[in-house]
Amino acid sequence: MKNVLIVIAAIVGFFFVLGLFWRLLGLLTLLSWVIAFVVFWGVVAYVCYLIFFKKKAQAVVSEISKSFKLYDPHKSSVLLFRSPPTIQDLALLNDELHVTKLELNGQAFRVDNDTKVVILDEKDAQSVKVKIAGKDAKERVGWVHRSSVVSETKQLPHK
Repeated sequence: MKNVLIVIAAIVGFFFVLGLFWRLLGLLTLLSWVIAFVVFWGVVAYVCYLIFFKKKAQAVVSEISKSFKLYDPHKSSVLLFRSPPTIQDLALLNDELHVTKLELNGQAFRVDNDTKVVILDEKDAQSVKVKIAGKDAKERVGWVHRSSVVSETKQLPHK
């Protein structure tokens, strides 16, 4: 009888250990599926980032590295602001009285058309911060209306 109890205990212990083994195997399988799910969606997100955002960032860098010049088709010079201009200042660029007031107050100065510039900041929707290329300019940094900055390769008619 003692031997039968030992055999029964061994069989029960074997099935108990076997049950633990299968549960552990199931947990490891479930864990591997969760890891595979996270890795898959991580790869999908990274590919989407490369497709939609990386090329745009490279395009912005290449756009900024191009050569630019200042050009106003209505005048022989472009108005540069010493500080970021207000929307009112930009709207009144064709008003000579307002422009003269800005120049006399020292808030703005004129630069000839076709002056080469480097774009420093173009976050603002209406104006662009530029640095005048060349060593002979007294004042080198200013803000201009976005429409006054054109690609240097563009051929434009002069007045």
